[in-house]
Amino acid sequence: MAKHITILCDSSMLENKRKGMQWLVGTRTMPCTVISVIHCLRLNAGYPDIQAESAELRILLPKGLEIVGALLNEVGELEKARKIYEITMEVALAVNGDDSCKKSGLIIACLESADNQSLKFYHGTSQSLNTVESVVHPGNPGAHLWKKMCLLRCKLHIQLPLYASGFDNPSDYSRQLEAAFSNLIKKLRGDALYCIVEGSSTTPRKVVSGIFKDSDNFHQSGNKSHTTQGDSQCSDFCPSSVFTSSHGLQMPMPLNFVLLIHQSLEKGINLAPFAEYLPANGEAILRVLNLDLDIISVAHRELSVHEAISSLILTALTDQLYAMRDMLLEEIPEHPELCSYVFCPPGFAHPISCIYNLNYGESEFKTVEWRKLLHQRLSLPMDRPLLRRANALSFTQNEFGAQKQGTQRLSNVHVNMPTSSGVVGGQCSLIHGSYEYYHYLQDSFNDSGWGCAYRSLQTIFSWFKLQNYTVLDVPMHGKIQEILVKIGDKEPSFKGSQNWIGAIELSFVLDELLGVSSKILNVRSGAEVPEKCRELALHFETQGTPVMIGGGVLAYTLLGVDYNDTTGDCAFLILDPHYTGGEDLRTIWAGGWCGWKKPVNSKGEEFFLRDKFYNFLLPQRPNTI
Repeated sequence: MAKHITILCDSSMLENKRKGMQWLVGTRTMPCTVISVIHCLRLNAGYPDIQAESAELRILLPKGLEIVGALLNEVGELEKARKIYEITMEVALAVNGDDSCKKSGLIIACLESADNQSLKFYHGTSQSLNTVESVVHPGNPGAHLWKKMCLLRCKLHIQLPLYASGFDNPSDYSRQLEAAFSNLIKKLRGDALYCIVEGSSTTPRKVVSGIFKDSDNFHQSGNKSHTTQGDSQCSDFCPSSVFTSSHGLQMPMPLNFVLLIHQSLEKGINLAPFAEYLPANGEAILRVLNLDLDIISVAHRELSVHEAISSLILTALTDQLYAMRDMLLEEIPEHPELCSYVFCPPGFAHPISCIYNLNYGESEFKTVEWRKLLHQRLSLPMDRPLLRRANALSFTQNEFGAQKQGTQRLSNVHVNMPTSSGVVGGQCSLIHGSYEYYHYLQDSFNDSGWGCAYRSLQTIFSWFKLQNYTVLDVPMHGKIQEILVKIGDKEPSFKGSQNWIGAIELSFVLDELLGVSSKILNVRSGAEVPEKCRELALHFETQGTPVMIGGGVLAYTLLGVDYNDTTGDCAFLILDPHYTGGEDLRTIWAGGWCGWKKPVNSKGEEFFLRDKFYNFLLPQRPNTI
């Protein structure tokens, strides 16, 4: 068995101190590798409810990723590890869809001792479960994963007609629903199904038969299949561009599949529109089910396109349809609309999928409770919205950043910045999530010389909007002035002026528009700013919001700090609103408009002036999901 295992997930996932069982997620293509960790929530008398647990995991995990083991946050010797193995094997068989894990074995992790919170790993089969000698943590886990793997995506909108004499009778409704879904899945598994494979702009589209078949090669070769002559691999179509999530994670742009039904399989037969006659004893009712499926799968780059369709895309579609059917059987809404969304929450190197019923608003109890369960399962914080519909991935960003559709502004300009902080042995604490870069002269508005604090406020406001705390538009200068006059902070003559504002005014606007409270950190001299690094680092680690720096002579936006608490060496990640150029990321980086600033640089120049005071505005994150 394996002498070492590789951990690609965030270490905080493995260090979760909550008692109970967690599932280790990986792929057979990368043996003895843990990609993510997911909590077990569905329990029956203290043991996992295999049916309920596996049903949720099959939807949550992209096809191609599987249960490869379990972690128990309790002290466990070999005998306990064997018991965990048996339970995990049942779940793995139900989730993975085949029994290959019996041959490859599972990874089991337990605490070494009550005093030592380190994990002890075992690997093997039921006959031979052995201690793992070492654990490897690659320096760039995302790059390690996506060097071998790629993303596949298929979006499908279905309007499924449902005919019945009445829907008040649950048994009649269930029978009609079962029949409608069975017929739909039968079509997806039939030989009339074809797929258009859409890859990069330099690769021509390809039409591939989507015949559903048992994937023996897929299972025997560990998610890779030997291509036959004329067959293509996923790597032949994979786009070269990279997608950057709102949390800074880079993933490859997905390879898209478009499903088609061949309507004229036999040559020489002319097809005409037809009507279907369904006799009913009484008045018939038509109900149309709106189903939006969004399939995301993880495949080895050497996997053949045919296997990708049959073993991943169609299997994922079938699983989502069965899940939607079960959701509709639980309740009978008047106009059901089920939609699948793809997310990539912080800490995860791969996407996950969720199905929401759009009949319920995002603030309704049922929807909030479901999101709470998802947050618990994925070890996500319970005080911020990470799985709302607006958080879903759109795959529109590019490798250099962050130009969003429909806007002329750049976002996340600090991601992939070519320069480092220069702090040796420091702890880097950065903002969480996404923001837009607001600076002088945008929107055909000349605010050069007086609008830097306004622009910093707009950047901060964009953060709250992009993290889905508000649907309000980012306020322009006139709106900001109007609010300050409205609440009595400024005189009416302030409207239309070019007067400066500072941290206090920004806090008033955030409170008035968003209900967001702020802390203000006062520093009497620029020479004392490094002393506040520990407090600023705590803000970024716990709140994660951008910070406005006011006072002195200029206003800036602070995106993070790098601090060595032993030596006192520190640097500040500054986003400068005084930039007047175009939206060119390389120009912004080269000019230092977004970059790390030492309190005193190598030339002896002070960034924070010792004869000036500074106010740091620390917006507090609302406690909501």
